[in-house]
Amino acid sequence: MVMSLRTARARAAAVTVLLLGACFAVQIPRLTGVAPYLGVLVGAGVAAGVFAAVRLWFGGHMEGRVLALTLALAGLVGHGLNYAAGLPGATALEGNVSGASMLAIPLELATVVLLVLDAARRPALPARRHPYAL
Repeated sequence: MVMSLRTARARAAAVTVLLLGACFAVQIPRLTGVAPYLGVLVGAGVAAGVFAAVRLWFGGHMEGRVLALTLALAGLVGHGLNYAAGLPGATALEGNVSGASMLAIPLELATVVLLVLDAARRPALPARRHPYAL
């Protein structure tokens, strides 16, 4: 069952995910030069972010919510690991702070907060009637 509910919070989350994808896209050339696997991962994140934003904007579908939340949390974990211990094969990035990454962190936090608030404030689905139940 696909749950669809367009809310202002879901649309705001769609905008934050799209902006987050733009921040990731700006970082691809720098990351690919340091560690090619990071460029591929971030490129896949950009594509997934665009898909999630479209699904959230046009219907607030569950797969858009799950994908957006996964991308935001993965970005937060990646930034945390980079600042704390560094990423494998990317010692040049360890503790390195770029403008795009400083913009990405608040966008990731905003995405998580918007999706959690939206899930908490969604109206309950009406009880389904089973036409063949006795």
